[in-house]
Amino acid sequence: MAPEIIGAQSGPFVRLDYSSSDLWAVGAIAYELFNGLNPFYPYPQRTQCLQSNSYDELQLPEPPIDMPPLIRALVLSFLSRNPNKRTQVTTGVNVCHICLHMSPSLIRKVLATNCHIKRSKLVFQWIKTLTMTTLSKRRTQFNSRELSQIE
Repeated sequence: MAPEIIGAQSGPFVRLDYSSSDLWAVGAIAYELFNGLNPFYPYPQRTQCLQSNSYDELQLPEPPIDMPPLIRALVLSFLSRNPNKRTQVTTGVNVCHICLHMSPSLIRKVLATNCHIKRSKLVFQWIKTLTMTTLSKRRTQFNSRELSQIE
């Protein structure tokens, strides 16, 4: 359970803000998917596990080396104790989309670019290419359907 929810004080007029708690849960699940173990779950072979209401981000076990760097940063951001420091949902979705569809060489090029403007141009170029590819495939699907209906 997210730190801000588990640590909240209950009362008659208390309103719990769940807006970022789902991000924290996604971070914990993603961490488990990549690492094999959830740092907050008390496995029998583990002597101690992290408590979601009192852990420090530095206590999180190191994610695996083969975890993509962008996903690694995203997951660690989602596991931030402070809900205001967590990456926004839309940003997280965009990062995942980029990791799934961008070529590894372009990702390396973007990450190696120090200039924010050059980096933005590279990402924009990739988005334009992806859009044109998607539109072309869609158009081809429509054309082949129309062609088969005529035949």
